[in-house]
Amino acid sequence: MTEETSAPQHALLERVADVATYMKLLSNEGRLAILCWLQEGSLTVGELEQLLGEKQSTVSQQLGRLRREGLVEATRQGPTMHYRISDPRLQIIMNALHEAFFADLQVTDTGHVQGG
Repeated sequence: MTEETSAPQHALLERVADVATYMKLLSNEGRLAILCWLQEGSLTVGELEQLLGEKQSTVSQQLGRLRREGLVEATRQGPTMHYRISDPRLQIIMNALHEAFFADLQVTDTGHVQGG
């Protein structure tokens, strides 16, 4: 094997390792559910708490992990923090997941899911 062919292979393997780490973040059901809702737009912890049926501490813990990893960001609007997807690669992934797994579901204005 020549050095010319091994360098791209090495780069590919490094990238695969990075992608695997990235995908592990998405493999948690709680984080994935949060990201599914954030795909629709910016939401507060309280809104996510209601949509997910989870405790505030659980939602905050998952959002904290997503923030530390650079996948979501928070902006303050008055006393409230609003969270949104910040990584454009994640938006592409979430769009693909939506198309493949959730396209038959409709979300009402009140956050109820219909279809399936």
